Amino acid sequence: MQKDPLKLRELCERLRISNSTALRLLQKGELRAFRARGSWRIWERDLQAYVARQTTGGDEEGDQHGEY
Repeated sequence: MQKDPLKLRELCERLRISNSTALRLLQKGELRAFRARGSWRIWERDLQAYVARQTTGGDEEGDQHGEY
């Protein structure tokens, strides 16, 4: 069972980044997210995929956002 998605504040705490940096990542599409009632939400799996891309130096061939 999937946990509730992270809120923007939680994302900032996890990545140790500012609110403006987090918003930039979301708006540029570097980190997959969605809006719910006007607030950004991020699934844990999307955060993990973003972190993996950052630690491996970029997208690997065939590394798409996954099936939904």
